[in-house]
Amino acid sequence: MGILDSESATPTPNNLSAFGELVIPGFELYFISKDDSEDSNYDPDEKKLKLSEGHRPNDDDIQNSFDKQEELLWLPCFIHTLQLAVKDGLNESECIRPPLSKVAEIAKLSHKSITTAEKLQNEKFSIPEAIVTRWNSQFLTVSKVVDIPNTLLNERTKKTELLLSTKDLAVLREFVSIFTLFAEATTRTQAEQSISISLVGPSILAIYYDLENESRICKHTKPLCHALMTSLLARFGGFLLNLEIPVDDHVKHRNTFNLFSDDIFLVASFLDGQFRLRWIIQSALPLDTKDRLCEKIKNLVALWAFQLIGCNTDNQDGNVTQAEATTSTVGNVLLCTKDICDGGGLTPKRKSLFSYCEAPQN
Repeated sequence: MGILDSESATPTPNNLSAFGELVIPGFELYFISKDDSEDSNYDPDEKKLKLSEGHRPNDDDIQNSFDKQEELLWLPCFIHTLQLAVKDGLNESECIRPPLSKVAEIAKLSHKSITTAEKLQNEKFSIPEAIVTRWNSQFLTVSKVVDIPNTLLNERTKKTELLLSTKDLAVLREFVSIFTLFAEATTRTQAEQSISISLVGPSILAIYYDLENESRICKHTKPLCHALMTSLLARFGGFLLNLEIPVDDHVKHRNTFNLFSDDIFLVASFLDGQFRLRWIIQSALPLDTKDRLCEKIKNLVALWAFQLIGCNTDNQDGNVTQAEATTSTVGNVLLCTKDICDGGGLTPKRKSLFSYCEAPQN
């Protein structure tokens, strides 16, 4: 199988454009000058998502692949698609603009006023600067402001119009909770030497179940939560169907819906040592679904291994023996992973994408 256009290991100029001008409502005035922004020549045409934002194949690449009789596999850009889902959610954040605007003004004040910044630092708090081309940096700013005790924050800012009410704080906490996993996934895919294809499955599955939970408990941000879930299903629905998660027929399919249904997103996570099958076994999927998916991935890995070394599993006895040995090896990895996961019983102290990968605290 020839992967003509795969997920890039490091951010490229095209990948960076996926983050351009994605601003949290209320933060517009925080950015005084557009000169502070990075290159944001972003064409939102979703047709470009049919190809990864890394190397784009030219005619020679395609012709050479056909000459080699290889199967072409075009992968959508995970981070680009995820940012479009975030954008859909932020478009439904207008209802909570007032408290977000207060946070932006508080952050701006702390960065302009040395006195305010020093007072916060004396209490072991700080507010990071937000970047116009990094929505997750803006999210971090909101998160850090919410972490500061309200009495201390109001005392240090000393501006009546910036006082955060009890309702403001409740709204902001819901906002932070809903976007936490999106922000973590965004940050992880921005890391250098990070191969994002193995992050797709574990990230989307975790985000899906987290949004389901948030939609049940949130009080002030239901439109935002609904918009994010709808966008997630519309853009990553093919992958979720591959996990036997139903997608309503009324959900509009975006260009990437079917592209993410490829089995490579299941196998890639298995081949990543930090995941293996943990992301399935430790998920909220039904037990029988977990068993079927683990068996499916085990068979896919064995089959693709045979194809890679040029074996034909339907012919010679020697190949059958090799097939059984390889399948047995994959099965042992499966059992080992399950033992580790079932025995860990790790309860995360904070919400995170891959809490099952974290080492137990002593």
